[in-house]
Amino acid sequence: NDPRFLEAPGMNSGLDLKAKLQMAFDGYETDFEFWGKRKNGEVFPKHVRLFKGIYFGKEVVIPIGHDITRRKLAEKEIKESRTNLNTLINVSEDVILLLNRDGVILTHNRAFSSHYTQKKDYAGENIFRVLPQEVSNDRLKYFESVIQTLKPISFEDKSFDKCWWITYYP
Repeated sequence: NDPRFLEAPGMNSGLDLKAKLQMAFDGYETDFEFWGKRKNGEVFPKHVRLFKGIYFGKEVVIPIGHDITRRKLAEKEIKESRTNLNTLINVSEDVILLLNRDGVILTHNRAFSSHYTQKKDYAGENIFRVLPQEVSNDRLKYFESVIQTLKPISFEDKSFDKCWWITYYP
């Protein structure tokens, strides 16, 4: 039987469903996202997993699907939130970084990149390894204090031939 009657017309054009079914028949567990259609005609995304099985002595493919509408909405909200955050921080001419508790850069603005001409994106790198050691040693002490006390701290830093006013927030 052709499972295409379950799909939303035109929404799964990049999906080779026959290949997925064949993989399952060959014994490979496979999964994919699929745009389905409810009885009432509503289109929705679902995550489908295919397994090989035996049903009344015959080899079959057993599909298990679940609605991922809420997950897709959450992903969309996260993407919009990131876009808004990046827009907000890139408007500033001041250097802005978002670090995790270990000092790893989650995101930064263009002003930060302009001070470091080696590359444009430092996300995923530890700020205290990116900065020269003589700069990072002092800043690390302040950073660790904020992590321990959960209180913001501001300080003046003279490095890179400039005077910086730096604030760390928990």
